[in-house]
Formats: sequence, C-alpha cells, structure tokens
Amino acid sequence: MPQIIHNILGSGWFGYVARIALTFMFWSGGLAKLIDFNAGVGEMVHFGLEPAWLFNIATSSSR
Repeated sequence: MPQIIHNILGSGWFGYVARIALTFMFWSGGLAKLIDFNAGVGEMVHFGLEPAWLFNIATSSSR
C-alpha cells in the first residue's frame, strides 16, 4: 500500500469524515423535513400517512 494512503487511513480524522459522508443521506433527510416542515408534511400527505404532521415529526426525529 502506498505510504500516503496508509497515512490517511491511519489518521484519526479520516474515520469521522468517512462516517459523516456515509450517513449524510440519512441525517440530511431528517434535517430537511424539520427545516421545511410544510414540505415534509406534504410528502406525508402524498403517501397517505395521517396525521401527516405527526409522521413528519416522527420521521425527522428518528434519523
């Protein structure tokens, strides 16, 4: 293995960056539903989940 790759994989910060990158789609979806609450409620209505506001809160806080 090249030395530069070995150094990157052995560094402490790389693990944190990798975890953030790999989980980005999950926590960003929850944040998006909280930031634009009405759009999140609209998404729940679209999928027939009632009460939509409750499902929006539950799915945005569980991520």
